[in-house]
Amino acid sequence: MSPAEDVVTPEEIRIPVEGGELAALYWAADAPAAPLVVLVHGITGNAMAWAPIAAALAGG
Repeated sequence: MSPAEDVVTPEEIRIPVEGGELAALYWAADAPAAPLVVLVHGITGNAMAWAPIAAALAGG
């Protein structure tokens, strides 16, 4: 199993903005005091591109 597959499945969230909404994925931290990290992909990417990074940040 790769580190990306070992991370808990992210929660899909919608963020209302003027003119519509933004779709995002949210990976919950194991530690309540963990800092918030925001990762933004390019126009041709998608949020799952960050799954390996989420795994690394989670210690996976």
